[in-house]
Amino acid sequence: MIDILSCIKPISEQEFKNLVNIRLNNIFEGLEKYNNSTLLSSINKDFLIKEKSFISFMEKSFDINKEKNKDKPLIIDFYLKDLDYESFNRLSELLDEEDKYILNKIKNNINLNTNYFIIEDKRLVPFFVKLSTRELFFITFYFTQLPITIWGNYELKFPTFYIEDEVFQKYKLLAEDNKLIL
Repeated sequence: MIDILSCIKPISEQEFKNLVNIRLNNIFEGLEKYNNSTLLSSINKDFLIKEKSFISFMEKSFDINKEKNKDKPLIIDFYLKDLDYESFNRLSELLDEEDKYILNKIKNNINLNTNYFIIEDKRLVPFFVKLSTRELFFITFYFTQLPITIWGNYELKFPTFYIEDEVFQKYKLLAEDNKLIL
């Protein structure tokens, strides 16, 4: 098992605003304010094969951002603090044992006075991607060094927002390498 506590760091909303340039309150704001595209699968295989493609893409995105800044490769919003007891238990019941362990470690050991977290170790990336691909929890992924914001999944379609075309092209190639379309 991974040491969850060394992999995730809570940050305040103000820190989040200082670190993330591509942030939006709703999808319509993003569509108006930023260049955008949709990340989706290019293969007609079963769900788990598609999910692995998304996980691989996010892990590789993590890696290229970590090369630029090892301390802040990925920030997510994760509204765990907003779940009531019953909702948390329902979510937990839908997870496999490893993911349930991660969820409980985060809930019981991380400051949940915020919705924003720096992910410092890519071994946590699959957990958050699976929450999204399985439509269990809406997660937004903010890559800060090669800035792109990837909104949680809508039927295996992830809206993406970016500013620079050059940066977008890097992610587009990364998507193609993982049998995804951007």
